[in-house]
Amino acid sequence: ADAFLAWLYLPAPEESIAPEAAVPEIAPPTCRICDFPYAKSVSHELFTMLDPDDSKAVEYIVCVHAMNIIGASLPSTVFNIKDIVTNESTDPCRTISEEVWQSWMAKILAALGEEDFVAVCRRSVAEVRKLPTSTRVQTRWNPWFDIDFNDLGTCKCRIPEVEHRAITLQQLQMLRAFFLNFADDQGVLTGWWDRFNRIDCIYGAALNLHQLVDWVVFPATAPYRCSFVELVGTRHEQRTSW
Repeated sequence: ADAFLAWLYLPAPEESIAPEAAVPEIAPPTCRICDFPYAKSVSHELFTMLDPDDSKAVEYIVCVHAMNIIGASLPSTVFNIKDIVTNESTDPCRTISEEVWQSWMAKILAALGEEDFVAVCRRSVAEVRKLPTSTRVQTRWNPWFDIDFNDLGTCKCRIPEVEHRAITLQQLQMLRAFFLNFADDQGVLTGWWDRFNRIDCIYGAALNLHQLVDWVVFPATAPYRCSFVELVGTRHEQRTSW
């Protein structure tokens, strides 16, 4: 619950601007990917696809294949992807940690900026997903790439005061309707699975808060760096009624 509330009431930027007027963040020539949470999360999700056993390490050659796929989506004016991976040891038996993977991705982020970086990652997902031999990775959904959250909202307004971000019953009902829209005749949410406990399916009636945050709240709000109430709301404040 604390994780959900922390994201729900995430402080907004000092200035209230509509996302249409927002200027995309551009990474400096050298950057730390951790300074760009959305880009870091997308990069992390690609790494998890390459690491179906959650071993925290992926074969070097698999990572190179993935980087080549990403490189094929880069504009021709950007550096050759080999300039990144050849700086590492080429021992084919070695493994790559997520820290090294993120350092590689940070160089692409620095060259493209966050918006184009995310777009390149999205274009690469289908092919990257085919690299692991695990059929589970190839068939399982990923909330950051396989779900369209536009029906929930697009962060049309910012609510600077945290205490004015009370969520309405109607918005909670809309959230419930959103995830139940994925339920099949048995109530199983199609494509969804418990990514914490590695359980193959999630029933809509049994969806817990951790799963909801993982599958909806985080990936839906990350592009806007907003709270969930700001994502779904249309007013500049939603005061609490006691």
